[in-house]
Amino acid sequence: MGGWLLDEHVKQVEARMWEHVKGGLVTGQCDGWKNVAKRTLVSSMMSVDFEEQKTTTNLLLHVLADIQVMEEQFGVTVITLCSDAAGDAHKM
Repeated sequence: MGGWLLDEHVKQVEARMWEHVKGGLVTGQCDGWKNVAKRTLVSSMMSVDFEEQKTTTNLLLHVLADIQVMEEQFGVTVITLCSDAAGDAHKM
């Protein structure tokens, strides 16, 4: 999937997301690091009206689901995952 077909799908997903998040209370986070080629990588994320309890188990389930999406939808093999070393991430 690519080109105009992917662009259209992204527009549809963003429109549905907009309906769910508009007017919500948001927390955001970002982090940056350099890859082996010394290129800067930056990632950011927002959580809207997050109601799930923050536990090691819940974090692990989210991370495993993210890895599954990466591997199935992008055809890659995840060999490592970066996180901070605090709290639940450290326990995970």
